Amino acid sequence: AKQKGVRKQIQAYNSGSNLKLAAGASYTFLNFVADGIQKCVDGGGDPDSVICSTSFLTGLATWGFAKQQINTPRLNELGLPISEIAVPFASGIITFIPSYQLKAGSAIVLTSKDAKMRFIREEFWQARGLRGDAKEGDFIADTCVELGHPGWHSFVEGITSFA
Repeated sequence: AKQKGVRKQIQAYNSGSNLKLAAGASYTFLNFVADGIQKCVDGGGDPDSVICSTSFLTGLATWGFAKQQINTPRLNELGLPISEIAVPFASGIITFIPSYQLKAGSAIVLTSKDAKMRFIREEFWQARGLRGDAKEGDFIADTCVELGHPGWHSFVEGITSFA
């Protein structure tokens, strides 16, 4: 639900060919390659990252190829550590990043060099009050995801089971 902007960008480009709604059948790794990775490559991208719902952890275990958990988490653009699973594929590695924000059975396949976080409104401190020697408040900002070439990315959703 939090990624409707990215989904709409991908859907609007190329008459929605990079958006795949799974039909409820068991989803295989070959389906994922055809629906996600191949669509990005056909559009001119070089996919290397997959932001996926936590249900994809079941998919990775079911598909059973050699996986490697990255033990030293990288930091995202906001400076927060992210968990990732690196999967060898073709001539490189595809990094799966589980996200609690995505609807179950959804994944965004990205060409990371083309996806950027942008500030709509710069971050600022909104004070709420003082409590003795402690200041209370919130950091507030409006951000968005920018895809320079929407055809370099794909979105898969509606997966109910993995095979």
